[in-house]
Amino acid sequence: MKETHLLDLPDGHLSLEVASNDRNKVTETIIRLFGKPRIELLAPSGSIHFFGGAEFIFQDERDDPCLMSRSDEGDAILRQLIEALKPS
Repeated sequence: MKETHLLDLPDGHLSLEVASNDRNKVTETIIRLFGKPRIELLAPSGSIHFFGGAEFIFQDERDDPCLMSRSDEGDAILRQLIEALKPS
């Protein structure tokens, strides 16, 4: 089973690769840390999410969800999010 982790993207930013069983936990943690995201739908498998003052692209193709940063601020938010998701 895949674990939730950060992945370096070719553009120098980060992607939060989300394990299927962590989807709800990731959503709850985003809301707890940054408030409810504003979501705009894109193509059938994607959407843009705005939270924490940054923009992210969310894709969920073949049950393989990921949240991709588009900025340095977004990278910092994904690092904060992955730390918050670690078991205590």
